[in-house]
This record gives sequence, structure tokens and C-alpha cells, in this order.
Amino acid sequence: MIVDKYRPKNLSDLVGQEAVIERLKIWARNWDDGIPQKPILLYGRPGCGKTSIAHALANDMNWEIFEINASDTRNKGAIESILANTATQSTLTGSLKLIVVDEVDGLAGQEDRGGVGAIVKVIQESRQPTILIANQVYIQKLKSLLPETEMIEMKGVEKRILRKYLKQIAEKEGIQISDPQIDEIADRSNGDVRSALIDLTATVTYRDREKDVYRAVAQVFKAQDYQAARSAFWDVDIDPDMQILWIEENIPNEYQNKEEMKQAYEYLSRADVFNGRITNRQSWNLLRYATELSTAGVASARKSSSSKFVKYKFPTYLQKMSYTIASRAILISACRKIGERMHLSSKEVLSQLRLIRPFILKNPEFYKLEESEIKSIQSYR
Repeated sequence: MIVDKYRPKNLSDLVGQEAVIERLKIWARNWDDGIPQKPILLYGRPGCGKTSIAHALANDMNWEIFEINASDTRNKGAIESILANTATQSTLTGSLKLIVVDEVDGLAGQEDRGGVGAIVKVIQESRQPTILIANQVYIQKLKSLLPETEMIEMKGVEKRILRKYLKQIAEKEGIQISDPQIDEIADRSNGDVRSALIDLTATVTYRDREKDVYRAVAQVFKAQDYQAARSAFWDVDIDPDMQILWIEENIPNEYQNKEEMKQAYEYLSRADVFNGRITNRQSWNLLRYATELSTAGVASARKSSSSKFVKYKFPTYLQKMSYTIASRAILISACRKIGERMHLSSKEVLSQLRLIRPFILKNPEFYKLEESEIKSIQSYR
């Protein structure tokens, strides 16, 4: 996958993060010179390269790296048992090792009680350079952690820089794509390099979506071999969650045998699990598993051939939604802007939108809201 191929291996491979890179270099050199530094708390939107920059730094410094995901290691006992020894002990070679704690903002529920406190205690006693990673930091549970760290925000890559980068990748990969298409991908990505690379591999931007989706669904269900099924959605502009909804809706229309239907839903449920892990952990290397389970896996559930005509249906779930995907995207964009001003996540803004809407609409310019975003907030029920 192109995202994995171009994942930064060194700091010089990263684009649009020069200021962050320079600060991290100084921080790392001080550690190498025997001058302990505060842990770094890298934060910013998904896809801006937080985890990649940590790995690239370790590679450039010839440090070993020890990484855990805080959302998987959720309580005080687990965090202390995993991190305490690692943070205080040297490597076998005597060199430094970089400790990376990803998704520290995932410590946010009752089951995580004591988890943040455990991290604070570990980093206070740590003899190793430590980088903490979060999408959002201004939440109550992380209040005690912030003073113990040096906070560095990673922002989305500027469109000008991203366009140039995408053009270089397209030339290297032999992807035939026009400058206007590259501009469109850069505009849509909102500074997210990973998202832009995924769009680039499709070699197309917005399509006649419904026509393509119906064709792709038919290809999955009528495929005679593994390759035909797995490639069904390759040229369709649709995200993995939407793909699953389309397949889910049409399994009962295509399969009449209960055992085949059961097996198809089993594969689809596994694909949905991987999609959830991608969303929660931003582990895009799992996308290939979700894609193949929801296409080739579902296709393999058929044990008998069928040539009957099936009229494939638009997902009922989407028809019942109170607003379209486009309007939801506008609303989420507005919530993100509001959240940046209020130091809240977009989800938290959305959950409180009915209460805070009057204050927002009094001064939408403060939140840099566009006309379409203002209308979306006004119509939200």
C-alpha cells in the first residue's frame, strides 16, 4: 500500500513539519549529551504524522524504540507494570531508548482510573526520552499530565506543500493524474498526508458514486474468483464503513441459503472490527484486512452458483438518517473549528451543540465558520 511505502523512515522524509522537527532534534541531542529533558507531548489531528515522526526520530538517533498504546493499556496496574521498568532501565548496549505512549487521550473513562496518574509517575522517574501522543489534550483527564510535558502541536500540512509532495509521488509511481485532480485531493485532505496518499492511489477524485457502487456490489456477489471480488471497490470513491453498509444491505437479496448468509455476515462483522481498530488506533495498515474480508470473504460464503437477477438496494440505514453524508461532513467541519477555539474534541462539541449553539451563532466569525457551516449548525436537531 502506498501509505506504507512512503511512511517516513527519517526526519528528512517528513513534509511540512520543519518547526516540529527542529525542536525534536534539539530535544534529542540534549538527551544524547546526558541532559535529561521533559517528555514531549505531541498532539494534533489524526493523519498529521505524530507517530511517524517519533519513529523517524528514533531511527535518526539510532535509539531503540518501545511503544505502547494507552487505549489498550488502560489502568494503573497495567501501565506501571509495562512502563516502569522500561523507563528506568538502560538497554543492553547502554544506548538510549525512545518510549512512545500513543493515544494517551484514550484514557478517558471510569475503567482508566489511575491510568493518567501512573503515566505521570513513570515519566517523572524516567531515565529515557519519552514521547506521548494524543489527538486532543485539553480534556479533564489529562489535566495533571500537561504540566509534566513539553507540548508540541503538529498541524496539518499546508496545501501548497502537500500539492508539491503529491505530484512528486505521482511521478515516482507513474500515476496519471492532472494538476486540477491533485489540487482537489490536497483541498479535500485538510492537511492529512495519509488521507491524501490514499486518495492519490485511486487516481480519480469525485465520481458518479451511485453508478460505481452498484457495479462494485454486483461484482462482489457475482465474482467467480478471489481477485475479482477483492478488486471490486478499488476504483470507487467510497470509505470502508460505507462499503460495509452496502454489502450488509444486499446480502439477504443475494443469498437465499441461510448457511451462506450466516457465513457472509460473519466475514462482514470481522471486517467491521478491523474498521473500528483503524478508527480508534489510526492503524491504516489494517485496512487491507477489512477490505478483503468485506469483499472476497463475503463472496467466498457462496457455495452454489447463481445467475439470478438481483436489484441491489441503497442502504436502508443511510436512507433513515436525518441528513446526508455531505451535510454531516459540513457539520463535523464546523464542530472541529469550534472545538479548536474551545479546546474540545469535535465529538464533545457535537454532544453539547444544542446548549452552546446560541453563543456560537452570536459570533460565528470568531470560530471562522463558513456560511454552509453556520446553516448546518442552525438546522441541527
